[in-house]
Amino acid sequence: MGERLRLSAWAWRLLFVLLTALSGGWAALVYVLWWWLLPLNTPGRRSSAFVGTLLSLGAAAAVFGGYLLRDQLISPTGADLYAPLMALLTASAFLYRQIVQRVGGMVVVALVLVGAAAAVVLTAQGALPPGTDDLLARSAGGLLVFIGLALILRDRVPLGAVFAALLTAGLVAGLAAVGYSTRLSQQRSENVIEARFPIAESVTLLQMNLTALDTDVRVVAAGDDERSARLRFVGSLASQIEQAYEETDLIATLTLKETRGPGIPRLQDIGRGTLTVEVPRGLGVTIAFRGVSGDAVFDMAQANLERLDLDLESGSAVVTFPDYQPLSPSVAARPGELVVRRGTLTLIAPPPIGGQFLINKAANQRPIFDDVIYALEDNLNEWLLTARQFETSPARIRYIITVPSAPIRLDTSAARS
Repeated sequence: MGERLRLSAWAWRLLFVLLTALSGGWAALVYVLWWWLLPLNTPGRRSSAFVGTLLSLGAAAAVFGGYLLRDQLISPTGADLYAPLMALLTASAFLYRQIVQRVGGMVVVALVLVGAAAAVVLTAQGALPPGTDDLLARSAGGLLVFIGLALILRDRVPLGAVFAALLTAGLVAGLAAVGYSTRLSQQRSENVIEARFPIAESVTLLQMNLTALDTDVRVVAAGDDERSARLRFVGSLASQIEQAYEETDLIATLTLKETRGPGIPRLQDIGRGTLTVEVPRGLGVTIAFRGVSGDAVFDMAQANLERLDLDLESGSAVVTFPDYQPLSPSVAARPGELVVRRGTLTLIAPPPIGGQFLINKAANQRPIFDDVIYALEDNLNEWLLTARQFETSPARIRYIITVPSAPIRLDTSAARS
């Protein structure tokens, strides 16, 4: 630059010292960019030198112009765009140095840095899913690991930078998985949600649709005679409970669905929760439950349970049946289904409840039960576990059961409250 603009190199250096002091340090970035973009004074590289000079002047204009206009470089999300854009500019200049000037032999490193800087810019713009900024910030140390490995391996291993990138990616992914799984196993209490749903006197049946994620669920009969359903959720800030309640003629429908916001949840916002739902006594109740992970307890000993459909991906489920004869004609035509894909299922059905449970042999293990009270009919493809006094029992229930990973346990002792 001194030769092209007829200004001493020491004058340029002094100018950069002054500009660095006046710009809060940003002028030093221009010095680094010029160091990379301006080629050495080598004969036969005039075209490259000309291009490099233009790029250097453009980079300087971008740095100083952006600094003067940084109050206007604000993203729609309110984030400061100047620093992320300068990071992208620096990474791009480094990539130019590797590809065009062929200095350093670190093209893969430069590509990774450009990608990381571009991700930071897109995140600041709100173009990437929410929570990406937290993930990028927690993975930033991986860049230092990657650069260190690339420097160590580039002259020792073929495609050393590529190997370093893969090794670093695996390390970061493994640490992230451990961090998230550890956090998910911890009970959180930052988020408390409570709601009450009064039920009209004309309603004779409450249909409840319940969906949970990594949450322990407990559904019980209310301790009073109030005609209302109540919920209480205690968990992480990443979880919310979508609620919907409506009444149509004689039927009320209550839908409770645990959801998480869009994007990637922040590590500090995730964790396990507990959801307790109370259903009114003396009112017919049908429940459809879907859970991802956690313990599910349905203590229906004091409720008028018409049907329960349970589908739990992972965890343990305990169902206590009431001494109540379902009144809906559809119960006999379509029994309830209880499915625990990875976990255990315990059924509590003390006399005088008469149960009949259909168990597919191919998808289940032999159940554990009291053969004094129940008998197991061994058919070709299924077991039929039936109470010996089923036909004369005042309350008869029918369910189809699937629990592949553990034997189904049928407890016929006294009802648990």
